[in-house]
This record gives sequence, structure tokens and C-alpha cells, in this order.
Amino acid sequence: MKGEKMDAELKSADSVAKVAIACAEPRGGAWMSESEFKSVGDVESLYGAVITEAMQIGDAAAAAATPR
Repeated sequence: MKGEKMDAELKSADSVAKVAIACAEPRGGAWMSESEFKSVGDVESLYGAVITEAMQIGDAAAAAATPR
């Protein structure tokens, strides 16, 4: 997993959110997709579970990296 600065600019004035997903395979294949959405409900219905899991992974990684 790699964190990168996201371009927060939306291409459409009536978009409320943008989701970017990138995938890399051990054999070297890679792809990235960006989608804009007109409502938060649309984002939740399509990507809610993925976003929740990614946030949990990020929280766990941050907790592991925090000096005690």
C-alpha cells in the first residue's frame, strides 16, 4: 500500500467527491481509475466497504508507526 497526495480538484462543478483506486500486481501489472460522483450516497453505495477497509488499514499502519 502506498500513500500519495491526491489531486482534490474536481473536473465537474456539480461533483461532490472523487474516488481514485490504484492496483499493482506482483507480476508487474498495474492500473488506476478515477471517478467523480454527484452525491455522497453514490460513493457509499459503490465504494463504502472499500473505503472503510482502507481507512482501517491506514489507521492500523499509523498506530504501528507511532513511537510508544
